[in-house]
Amino acid sequence: MGTPSGSFQAGSSSPKVLIVDDDEGILRLLSSFLESKGFQVTQCRNLSEARQRVSLGLPDLILLDYQLPDGVGMELLKELGERSMLCSVVMMTGVAKDDVGLATDAMRLGAVDYLTKPFSLSALESKVVASLAERELRRQRREELLRKRIFSRQILAAVERERQRLSAELHDEIGQTLTTLKIQAELLLEEFQGPHEQLERLKSLSEGLSKSIEKLREIAQGLRPSVLDKIGLEAALTRLLEECEGKGRVRIKSFFRGLRERLPPELELGVYRIVQEAVTNALKHAQARELAVNVIRGPSSISISVEDDGTGFSISGELGTAGVGLLTMRERAESLKGTLWVDSSVGSGTCVSAELPLDGD
Repeated sequence: MGTPSGSFQAGSSSPKVLIVDDDEGILRLLSSFLESKGFQVTQCRNLSEARQRVSLGLPDLILLDYQLPDGVGMELLKELGERSMLCSVVMMTGVAKDDVGLATDAMRLGAVDYLTKPFSLSALESKVVASLAERELRRQRREELLRKRIFSRQILAAVERERQRLSAELHDEIGQTLTTLKIQAELLLEEFQGPHEQLERLKSLSEGLSKSIEKLREIAQGLRPSVLDKIGLEAALTRLLEECEGKGRVRIKSFFRGLRERLPPELELGVYRIVQEAVTNALKHAQARELAVNVIRGPSSISISVEDDGTGFSISGELGTAGVGLLTMRERAESLKGTLWVDSSVGSGTCVSAELPLDGD
C-alpha cells in the first residue's frame, strides 16, 4: 500500500469507523491512517465480533472484508438489511476473477462501494470521503421523507377532523331542520282541503324534502363514515360496496378476510378511504362493468386491491397531471407507512393495490 495523496477534514463530529478484517497488518495500517485523519476507529477480527459491535450501535462507516474466519462479510450486510441505509459500508475484496460480481452483490445488499486488495491509502481516502458524503445524502433524504410523511399525516388528520365537523353539522343542524319541514309538510297534506293544483304542489314539496334529506345523508356519510365507528371495517366496506353497486350498472365482487377484529381507528379509516376512492374513481372515470375488491389482513399487514375492467389510462400522464385521486390514495398509504401502486394501461382496466403495516409506529 502507498502513502496518502493528501488529507481531508473528518469533521468536528469525528466520524466512527468500524474495520472488520482478520489481517492484523491491515487492521493496524488502516486504523493508524484513519485515526491520523481524526476518525474514531474500532477493530473487529471476525463476523462474531462485528455482529456484537453493531448491536451496540451503528458506526458512520464500516470497512468490511469479504473473507473472514467465521464466514463472509456479505452475511453481515444481509443481517443489517435496511439498517445498512443508516451507515456506509465499503466491501473489501481480494484478487479474484469474480471480484466484480461480488462487489455488485454487495452493493445490491446495501454497500455503497468496494475496494479490491491491495489498494493504496489514497484510494481508501477517496472511498471514505465519498462514502460518508453518500451517508449524509441518505440521512438528508430520510429526514425529508419523514418530514413529508408527518406533514401528509397532519394534513389528512386535519381533513378528517373537518369532514367530521361538517358531517355532524349537516346531520344535526341542516338534517334536523329538513326533517322538521318534512313532518310539517306531511301534516299539511293530511289536513289540506284546497284546490287539487295546490295539493299536487304540496306533494311535490314533500317529495323534494324527502330527496334532499336522503341526499344530505349520503353527503354526511361520505364526509365521515360513522358506520365505520359503529359496526367495524368489514361491515362498513360491505355497505359501501352495496351502495356503490346500487348506483350504477356495475357488478362488484368482494373478498374480505381477518377484518372482524377491530384495528386502530386511523388504520381502519385509511383502508376505508383507499377502497372508497379507488371504487369511486372506477365508477366515475373508468366506465367499468365489473370490479373486484379484496381486503386481506395478514400477520403483519393489510393488503388491498381494487381491480376494474374499465377503460384504463396512461399512468405517467394521469399521475403527472390530473391524478389527484390516485395521489391522495398514495399519500394516505404513505402516511400509514405503507405503499400503494397502480397498474393500468389504456383499454386494459386498472388495478390499485396497497400494503399497509398493522403496526405503523
